[in-house]
Amino acid sequence: MKLLKESVKSTAVTLLCLLGLNITPGLAAPYSTPDYYLCNNRIGGEWNFGRVPSACDVDPWGDPVYVTTNFIPVVFDDNVTRTTERQRYMQEVHAMLRDSVEYYLLARNPSASSAEISAWQRANFAKAHQETYWTHYRDATDGNIKMVRGDYGHGHGMVQIDDRWHFPKLEEGKGWHIFENIIYGMELFYDAWEDAASASCVGGATDWRNRARSAYSVYNGGASKICRWTNPNDTWAQNDIGFADKYDSQTWLNYISDVDHETTLDVPCFMEGNPGCTAVEPVDAEDPSNWPGRQINLASGEACRFESNGFECVADAVDMLCLNIQYGEPTGGSLSPSASATASYGKNVHEKHACYAGAVNGLSTVGQSITSGIAITMRATPGGSSLGFASQAGKVYQVLDYVVNDTSAQYRYYLISENGQLGYIYAGDASDYGSWTSSASHSALSEVTIPQAGDQIQIVATSGINLRDVPDGNLMGVVPVDELLAVISVVVQGTDNDVYYEVNYGGNIGFIYGGKVLNGMTLQDWAVYTVVPAVPAYPGSGDVIQVVNGSGINLRDAPGGSLLVTVPSGSTLYVFSTTVQGTDDFVYYEVTYDGQHGYIYGGQLAGTSTLDNWAVLSTVKVAQVGDQVELVSGINQRATPGGTLVQLIPAGAVLNVLSTVVQGDDNFVYYEVSYNGSSGFIYSGYLTPASTLASWTEIIE
Repeated sequence: MKLLKESVKSTAVTLLCLLGLNITPGLAAPYSTPDYYLCNNRIGGEWNFGRVPSACDVDPWGDPVYVTTNFIPVVFDDNVTRTTERQRYMQEVHAMLRDSVEYYLLARNPSASSAEISAWQRANFAKAHQETYWTHYRDATDGNIKMVRGDYGHGHGMVQIDDRWHFPKLEEGKGWHIFENIIYGMELFYDAWEDAASASCVGGATDWRNRARSAYSVYNGGASKICRWTNPNDTWAQNDIGFADKYDSQTWLNYISDVDHETTLDVPCFMEGNPGCTAVEPVDAEDPSNWPGRQINLASGEACRFESNGFECVADAVDMLCLNIQYGEPTGGSLSPSASATASYGKNVHEKHACYAGAVNGLSTVGQSITSGIAITMRATPGGSSLGFASQAGKVYQVLDYVVNDTSAQYRYYLISENGQLGYIYAGDASDYGSWTSSASHSALSEVTIPQAGDQIQIVATSGINLRDVPDGNLMGVVPVDELLAVISVVVQGTDNDVYYEVNYGGNIGFIYGGKVLNGMTLQDWAVYTVVPAVPAYPGSGDVIQVVNGSGINLRDAPGGSLLVTVPSGSTLYVFSTTVQGTDDFVYYEVTYDGQHGYIYGGQLAGTSTLDNWAVLSTVKVAQVGDQVELVSGINQRATPGGTLVQLIPAGAVLNVLSTVVQGDDNFVYYEVSYNGSSGFIYSGYLTPASTLASWTEIIE
């Protein structure tokens, strides 16, 4: 809901009559209420959005039936999956707060500019974060409706109205009723906001950040503390620092997939204190004509965009940003149609990491290496509180996680390890990310947390690790503890950054689980990086080899099978797969030559290796998923390899490789890339008989 200033001018007087608070600084609290006064059935919580400790029954302060009848969208349900519920709750509370604080400001100052509205909203979001992590109502597991009670039970509601100072107001409902709680808090905050515009420590009315900081200092400490935030030695300096951290980081955005989501609460009615307020008539979620341009939450759990008469989805709504970057900002609030309404439409679920890699230009994904261009403050969360140290300029780090905010700006944060401690660094936006970090070679890492292709790992899980045909797929066998393996490729999936290593064990190529990165790292419990080679290194899938046997090597239809053609010495070939079999571990490479597809013998591993007598790893490299390439010259992007023209991508463009296709008689190489929002394939030369890849693209190490 976007409220027009004209719609509130006539209600300003009505609204202001509801408000009014005078506090005399320096006096003792006038009401000696005991700790947790009338705090029935108290429960704990967690220091995260929607559930801070503690919470007590709404009754006897207010009517829990009234809450469930009128405010259920902004009640945190403790009885369902926490992550999903927090996402839903934050979206609803954000919509309610956004419209409420805008309504209040325009009631007090009908001529407020759009810039002031945005700054006022942000300041109130940060204040609610500082006070209670946006917590107010909870539907607890004991069946009772709770409200937050902080500071030993003295603070009531989202903005923590203290019963030692404002007891009569709490009896009037300023604590339990969410709108009256917010209004009462804004009355305090708005007076401070107005005074801060002319404070000596604020550079004028439009110095929004410092104006917000001064307003909070007054809100938290009294009128005489308007510039308290400038004094790092003040007793309450940490409160000001905490508010500034929250104002700057806007961590709440990490939980909100649709900032334009419309609340069904009748905000004007509740803000004016009218009786009988009802929900705004919702958009019909069952009507497919209402789906385009919105976030669609499917009954099966995915969050989607409705594009080209089908659903493009992510498994977790928190990752909707990667779809919104590709399909544009949502033009309406989210909808949740029934399963029957969506059953006849196709659904494509994008894996999180592949989705972001394709959507965000210049993003370094999990496992890749980056150089910190400058010393960057490390923080506990993306944009959150400082850990007290920074990354080292020029040092190479491995990306363990990434977070992207804002569809247009695409602010990015990387989780890295510095001196054994994990933290997030800011890494720029879509326009300046290269000024903060740059891609680096994996070999330059001083600390390897997630081994990559070509590395060696040792199994440390005492019961071994299951080998499967695909990540979490069909069982092929068990790799025992202490086994040393060469990593062929790495796959990262899911919200916890689950790691899977492609390996060859006993001639069977498959994937083993390697642990997770987030929410309690377990990588060290499964398989660890080691410099001890497991077996003599040999080329694998995605590598390029050169035939060195003077007589050439016979290409056969199967390992040791019927002859197809002889591949001459010096030929450069792309390896589609590697097979190791037989008692002496004979190696066979799956390749294409002269229009024939089959296998060439590559020597034996057992005893004295003979691999170097047949074919060796070439210096030529073909980029794989997750690599970045720079175009040497302009290249046409096509819908399929050699297919319909999409666009011309100019020389110098740096692109993330989404997939690699090698096909044709001469091993033509195509990379799937995304540019200007369009995905397609670019030609990158051929490998056989001699590589021309360097004339088309260059892999960024």
